[in-house]
Amino acid sequence: MPFFKTLVVVVVFLLTAIVARAIPYNFNEEIKWNNVQKFTINGGIEISRLSFDGAYYPYFDTVPEFVKSYPIHTTNALVSCSLQNAVYESFSAEEQALLKDYSLKELSITPDCKLIVSRKQPYVQVSFQPIRWNQASSSFEKLVSFDLVIQVDDQPERDYMSRERINSALAEGDWFKVKIDRSGIYKITYQELQEMGFNVSANPKKIAVFGNGGGILPEINNIPRHDDLVQNPILVVGEGDGSFDPNDYILFYGEGPVTWKYNSVSGVFNFQSNYYDDYSYYFITVLNEDASRIQTIQPPTGQHDVVIDEFTDYAHHELDEKNLFNTGRQWFGEVYDFSV
Repeated sequence: MPFFKTLVVVVVFLLTAIVARAIPYNFNEEIKWNNVQKFTINGGIEISRLSFDGAYYPYFDTVPEFVKSYPIHTTNALVSCSLQNAVYESFSAEEQALLKDYSLKELSITPDCKLIVSRKQPYVQVSFQPIRWNQASSSFEKLVSFDLVIQVDDQPERDYMSRERINSALAEGDWFKVKIDRSGIYKITYQELQEMGFNVSANPKKIAVFGNGGGILPEINNIPRHDDLVQNPILVVGEGDGSFDPNDYILFYGEGPVTWKYNSVSGVFNFQSNYYDDYSYYFITVLNEDASRIQTIQPPTGQHDVVIDEFTDYAHHELDEKNLFNTGRQWFGEVYDFSV
């Protein structure tokens, strides 16, 4: 019997500990809506948009977002949030007119929440557009008050120090930096390497090119990325004799500062500008072992039955010359402010 009592106490304690890991945070919020906001930006463009105190506007959206951060007790948690006791009011005719082309007719609001850290303090950042579609009246309504419930599920402490520490590839050897302004195949000649100060008498089979491609780093922290320079497969023409001669050269594929990515859902290529640099960078060095090389594949044999005489190309013209508010990442090119 004493053993049974002890077992019951242990089980109850464990269940209590498990339940205690889920901690709700409750907040009461009110949204103070203002009159339609109207202003003119450079070039005489008139902007009208909905407005409330503390509104956040992604770019020039007509409908602002409610964005607010709430302090919690830990960074090791899974978080979720919901709106309760929501109170809505009708928009005015002027406000409804701004929403005539708004296509997201959601019957309820689903907030987005994510865990962030600012000055070592963990927060849950909550964001959503505070409007909904009322099917009965066939009109939009604005959220004026609500109770926000944030559920924080504690997770086991993660040992950040257990991650294997590595030395940067740049820690050893001599490195030579080259920059490129667009994606394509690049050729580096014997003479160009010599002008850089590169040791052209090195074994060409040990010549390596490192680089992590072009484009900007992901803004979301949990998207995987390389934590060091990555070696790229290259082709060194003339390395077979073990000597890098004046007629030998290096070929490698480099990705420029802007990127194109195919969207399989829409069936189009999306262009991503680079706000931070006009160039991508690659690094040349000599390793202690044979470097990575482009592999040779056998061409198909037999008679061909497909003839390709066309392909889909893409082009993009964008000059990041003007920022309307001198802040943020929204840039524009030529200003067409003349009349004929």
